[in-house]
Amino acid sequence: MSQSPSRLAGVAFLAWTIVVTAARCSPPPYAEKEAAEASVRRAVATGAETYAPEELGAATDALKAAQNLISAKRYGPARDIYILAKVLAETATQNAETKKAALQAQVERDVVSMEQRWLRIERRVRNRTAVASASSPERREWQEDAERAVLALRSARSLAHDDPTEANVNLTMLDNVLVKWERKLQLPRAP
Repeated sequence: MSQSPSRLAGVAFLAWTIVVTAARCSPPPYAEKEAAEASVRRAVATGAETYAPEELGAATDALKAAQNLISAKRYGPARDIYILAKVLAETATQNAETKKAALQAQVERDVVSMEQRWLRIERRVRNRTAVASASSPERREWQEDAERAVLALRSARSLAHDDPTEANVNLTMLDNVLVKWERKLQLPRAP
């Protein structure tokens, strides 16, 4: 028994209506939303705001876009955007971890290098009469700078693992002190 074209068109229309209605009636993507939000929280905890801000920004923008789709009751596209937000947040986490590890390694190398420069300056100061004189203004300046330098080195060393960005700030301040004394003592700047 063959079916008439109008009957086939009616069946096709009914199937299309069921598909569209099912898509509109799909439940809100709660699991995808929670997974995406958890991934963004992990990225923030890893330091993505500092080390991968563009990637984190893309993930949070995707979260906002998905929320707007939820508000419009467009659950299917919202589910896809939440999945994208999760992937973007995971990328932000990976990039932040990589960049932080690279900065940690650089800070550790810089700490060693600056310690060596500092020791060279200290040896030269001990042998310089004007700085060794207890009442000279240069002696007081040396003592203040020496105190700052030692604190900056300790701080950079202790921050190198947990907050290499802040450790780097300390090393920049220390470098200024070292350059000042290398010039005063006419020492060639160490590489």
